[in-house]
Amino acid sequence: MNERSILWPKISVRAIKIGGEGRRSGGSGAPERGDAGSTPHPTGFPGSLVRPGSDTEGPAPAMVYRRTERTKRHARTKEEAFVRAAHELVAQEGFAGAKVAAVAGVCGVSAGSLYSYFGSRDELLARVFRRAAGRELAAVRAAVDTAPAHPEARLKAFADTFTGRALRGRRLAWSLLFEPVSPAVERERLVYRREYAQLCEGVIREGVAAGLFAPQNAAVSAGAVIGAISEALVGRLSPEVSQKAEVPDEQLVAEIRDFCLRALGRAPS
Repeated sequence: MNERSILWPKISVRAIKIGGEGRRSGGSGAPERGDAGSTPHPTGFPGSLVRPGSDTEGPAPAMVYRRTERTKRHARTKEEAFVRAAHELVAQEGFAGAKVAAVAGVCGVSAGSLYSYFGSRDELLARVFRRAAGRELAAVRAAVDTAPAHPEARLKAFADTFTGRALRGRRLAWSLLFEPVSPAVERERLVYRREYAQLCEGVIREGVAAGLFAPQNAAVSAGAVIGAISEALVGRLSPEVSQKAEVPDEQLVAEIRDFCLRALGRAPS
């Protein structure tokens, strides 16, 4: 008995065939490579082998599943489809409307298949929140970065972009800012609130250093500015409250911006 047969050879999947002899079909009858020293079970059952030199039956060596690049791409495509479907539902009906069955329905698959890619509905919705909130933050950041290098102009860009985009996408903005959500999604919300506050804080620090804004704690003021903007939008964004608009959207944007400037100690020009 050679050393290879003692150590159990690697078995080729193609050599295992129900009712067969463990050999290639339609070929020379020679064993597959890697099958030397193995003996098919007398019954021909494909799931077990007899150790060479022994009548003891043992299980076939387990096949190791390796994710190929193709299967990884396929999984990413499936995940992306679920995220896009859930994002669409959140934009239309809020997080409450993005139920597993509804998301699966948009994708044209069974509800259970979603759990092959996400551990829970909360995990999926947290991903949706990160994507949607990330896009909004990126737009505000870009507006601030491309504004004239002047603290007042940069603060205007911050307030106008934040407010204007919220008014143009009211249902999604309500969901991102105010809708009651699970703890997992709420954690994501707090992360993005801090990101907005840090961006605003940097602008306020510049204004204070330049003598354009009153001396103040920039971190505290930034949080207050974010809160003021959000609170001013509650009634206009709420899908539950039918509130008559007292001012047009354009005027509301300007009013919020001017309030922020006054709050920071700068008379709007």
